[in-house]
Amino acid sequence: MVEGSKEKKTIVVDPETCIGCDTCEGIAPKYFKVEADGISHVKKAYDEKDADVITDAIDSCPVQAISLK
Repeated sequence: MVEGSKEKKTIVVDPETCIGCDTCEGIAPKYFKVEADGISHVKKAYDEKDADVITDAIDSCPVQAISLK
């Protein structure tokens, strides 16, 4: 990203990879919810002020199903 740029980031959960372990929801419940289908879903758009907690959830996913695009 170019310095000073306000490029919009999007949180993405790969439904083919997600195992619904609830780790992301435990770390960032404002952003993730494991639904009845057993897959984590993004509840809220990326917010730069919560970058640390979102990054923690991404890094903690045991199957690396979450990314920022």
